[in-house]
Amino acid sequence: MTMAMEETSIRLNGEAEHAMWYSATPAAQREVAEWDTDMRAILSAGRGLQGRVTNNIAKRRGTSPSTVRQKFYAWRETGWVALLNKSKVKPSATLPPTFVEYWRSIIESHQRAKSAVAQSFRSLKSKLAAWERDGGVADSPHAIPGYVTAPRRSQLTKLPPGWSYDNLNRLKAAEAARRLRSVGPKAYSMMVPPVLATREGMEVGQQYFFDDEQPDVWVNFVGTNRKQMRPLGFHCLDFVSAMNIAAGFRPQILGDDHRVKSLTLRQFEWFVAHVLMRRGYREAGTQLGGELGTAKFTDRFSAAIGMATGGKVTTGHSGRFGDAACRDMLYEGQSTGNFRWKAPIESWFNLFRNYMAALPGPTGRCRDEAPEETPGLERANTWFLRQLEKLPVERRSLLISPVLEWNAFISVVHQLIGIINDRRDHHIKDYAKMGFTLPVIELEGREFPLPPETLIGMSPQERLKMEMLSAAGYSRVMNMKPSEVWERHSKGLKKLRGWHVPALMQEDAARIIKVDSHYTLKVEDQDLGADELMYIGTAAVNMHGQKITLDRGKEYLCYLNPYDAGTMQVCEATGSRRGAWIGEVALNPSFSRTDQHAIWTQYGINREATGPEREDINRRAGSERHRRAANWIWNKRVADTDTPLTPKEKKNAAARAEAEAAMDAAPAPRPSAPARKATAPVIPNPFG
Repeated sequence: MTMAMEETSIRLNGEAEHAMWYSATPAAQREVAEWDTDMRAILSAGRGLQGRVTNNIAKRRGTSPSTVRQKFYAWRETGWVALLNKSKVKPSATLPPTFVEYWRSIIESHQRAKSAVAQSFRSLKSKLAAWERDGGVADSPHAIPGYVTAPRRSQLTKLPPGWSYDNLNRLKAAEAARRLRSVGPKAYSMMVPPVLATREGMEVGQQYFFDDEQPDVWVNFVGTNRKQMRPLGFHCLDFVSAMNIAAGFRPQILGDDHRVKSLTLRQFEWFVAHVLMRRGYREAGTQLGGELGTAKFTDRFSAAIGMATGGKVTTGHSGRFGDAACRDMLYEGQSTGNFRWKAPIESWFNLFRNYMAALPGPTGRCRDEAPEETPGLERANTWFLRQLEKLPVERRSLLISPVLEWNAFISVVHQLIGIINDRRDHHIKDYAKMGFTLPVIELEGREFPLPPETLIGMSPQERLKMEMLSAAGYSRVMNMKPSEVWERHSKGLKKLRGWHVPALMQEDAARIIKVDSHYTLKVEDQDLGADELMYIGTAAVNMHGQKITLDRGKEYLCYLNPYDAGTMQVCEATGSRRGAWIGEVALNPSFSRTDQHAIWTQYGINREATGPEREDINRRAGSERHRRAANWIWNKRVADTDTPLTPKEKKNAAARAEAEAAMDAAPAPRPSAPARKATAPVIPNPFG
């Protein structure tokens, strides 16, 4: 228990002395009270007797007279505080709590972490000096919280008790609190315990993460940009298998106004539609995880996905950083998503960039780590692009680009994604717990994985051999590839169909296209590439698998997914059925002239597609075909001079010639005349 003040002659003045006294142990308090009594005895002794009293006190306490005199002089200057054994009191107890809070607020107001304490210490000393110049009174504008009057300085340190730099440095707030105040909630979140998530109990296809990403490499988009730009991309990661199940890249395009066209919310919605149509979702439920930036699920789009999937697919996103660090503060930060929530795909991005680090034209991980040769690379590449515009075609192909061309980048980057998805040298969390492992036999430095289907198909002799190799130490267990996990466990996923696209996307995402005279629908879009895309309008496949031929010269409402340009959805564009889905048309493929088999195969497909139209023409031209055949046979009969014509044949031929002449000379009917039923002229058969 703390020693009662009534038992001592100690008088506490101010918050600092109260904090110091009550933070001391009872033994330290009794020691201070005893010494305080001795100091008062020396002070009350008359002149000439103080030395004798000092010697008696020193003898009684087992110390030297000089030690007693030092304590007396310190007691006379600062009071009972000089008698306190500081080793029995916490450092913070020597200072008022209000002052400690004020000191921490000074540190937190300095943004630079390394110099915050040193600069705050200078500011505190300057404020104390200003308070002393004001007389150290309580109502001074420079008064320091925690003190009624300016604290007295020590003769030795020239600072108030407890104000040493080391002591104040120990009293600063924890680093996490300082980061919250001086940087913000996002930086503070890096120092709080993480929320651990596990894959156990989940199924492949149960949760997808979406995010946009910008690879750290320069790329040329020849024919559109006159300088190198960084590509942009959307990615989708299946959480359980940790496989990148879809990736779509777009070039950064520099507009005429010299502003860069970046990814849009509409492009993200197209990408999500592509994933749901090509990869699918679980009937038991799938969650799509996005962010609060470009890869954002709007309320309208989320509702459309839920309607198309019968409520089986839901969307979610992370929390948001951006609130002020403290309540009721005036200034808030830039609104950003919580990176912790989408940690799986952020971790995959880091691996992806590591794999791309050796590609030509790197930009560096950040501005501070950008290659110093980048300005020179930019000048050399600008010169290269200018030569492409000036040189003839035969010389153009001989130039060597300093950075990857767009098509080469797309080819390389998809190969890298495939390599990452097929890797075994990983430590993906919970793989072993979920059974995503395979037995492997190692022989002569080669590995032979043994998936379940291989083991099932083994004969008893082969199985015995494998068991012997395993017993001899030639086997081990290794992780499956993310692609293997996906392939084995994604069989039951359900996919959206083409008729869902108009419901997912708004009508302003479609384009009006007219079927030309070649039965093709042509699309020219800078965002889709420099080449024109042509779709075959003679075989629009409906939901029943039937092929429908579109009408030449008619306009249709078409939905073209930029991340899946192999097909295009066609809807009615006019009338009460505007927006009604008709079918799906395929991209007209192009083949090398040396691939004769593919060319003839396509000829056959086109001929089959136009077969109904040719049949209609043949049906309507049937009478003409018969007339021409009859004429040909008659002419052959006339040309045969060895066989004379019969009178009947001559009579029929004359009648036929007269009927044809009458048809040619007949006047056209007047426009105002009532329509009459047309009767075909009777043409006699020359053959009787």
